[in-house]
Amino acid sequence: MDPLVFRTAANGGAVVATVGKALMSLGYFTTPHTDGWGGRAEVGSGAMRVLIGGFARRMIVEYRVAQGDVPNATQVIITPAMTGIAGGVVGLNKAKGEMRNIHQAVGSALHQAGLLVDTGQVAGT
Repeated sequence: MDPLVFRTAANGGAVVATVGKALMSLGYFTTPHTDGWGGRAEVGSGAMRVLIGGFARRMIVEYRVAQGDVPNATQVIITPAMTGIAGGVVGLNKAKGEMRNIHQAVGSALHQAGLLVDTGQVAGT
């Protein structure tokens, strides 16, 4: 799965906080990176994933704010840290669904906060 990329305003601190809150609204537990420019978010239990496979909700993503490709902008990159392949076809489809949910929630949160410069997209498309 390709990462999600959003072009955002230059206020990186507000962008990181908004992304974290959007992920928490989806039930993710977030752990900020020590540098303050990103974090790790996860939902579900690894043990449940082992027990019931792709039927368990489990996802880990890394998010980071980086310098933007245009002046006075940043970009947020949300990268899946797991593919869902271990859960078979069901797990892969669930992982793709999680990324769609993240795309929608983060995009909406950034837009509402006035931090979205350009709509989010999947890198490489």
